[in-house]
Amino acid sequence: SLVDPNDSSFAIGLCPEDQNPLFITDELGCTLDTFYILEMFDEPEIEIDYTPDSVYIQNPTVSFTYENLSSDSIEIVNVSWDFGDGSKSNIPYPTHLYLAVETYNGFFKYTTDDGCSDSIPFIVDVREVELKVPNVFTPNGDGINDFFEIKNLDSYISNELAIYNR
Repeated sequence: SLVDPNDSSFAIGLCPEDQNPLFITDELGCTLDTFYILEMFDEPEIEIDYTPDSVYIQNPTVSFTYENLSSDSIEIVNVSWDFGDGSKSNIPYPTHLYLAVETYNGFFKYTTDDGCSDSIPFIVDVREVELKVPNVFTPNGDGINDFFEIKNLDSYISNELAIYNR
């Protein structure tokens, strides 16, 4: 019977460093009966990160990094980033600008020096910021409304404040 080479169950029961049988029959009925040795490669341990870890649409620029914790034994030779919004980058440590409030499912893809490829998923949740702007402050030292502070203002890319005396 024919085996679909994309069927992951096909590899079940194969033993590394042992002789594994291989039988191939073409449509003319010719058969190849041989053995092969399965070679196993180690997977690298990779850690990905992005900053800031809380992303707001008012400041939607995110910096991405990765660290190969197995660099002493497995070299990463190629990387790419899929940011989950249709944008991609082949820069190892990119910066990306998100344009909408949404949850983005991205992927960090890599290839090792032995030709193995894999991907690591990540999620960036871009949210809206709610500012709390006080309408009064009384700097009289009584501990109530002594300071004028706009909470979450640091989540905006830029801002300007003007205070007028009536």
